[in-house]
Amino acid sequence: MLKNVCGLDRIFRIIAGLGCIVAGIFRLFGGGIAGYIIIVIGIILFFTGAVGHCGIYILFGISTCKKRRDD
Repeated sequence: MLKNVCGLDRIFRIIAGLGCIVAGIFRLFGGGIAGYIIIVIGIILFFTGAVGHCGIYILFGISTCKKRRDD
């Protein structure tokens, strides 16, 4: 898998993912399905940040990683 998530984007995804997971857990105490949805979003954000790969970025040709120069 080619990495296309780097730098601040990667850090933001990991922090936002953890935040969503925690918020979703607290939301579960209130009942309803919203907590589960927030947890799933958090897991996706955390996973894409940890792995450094986003499938949606591939569809749009986006990469936040610096291009390597082959010398």
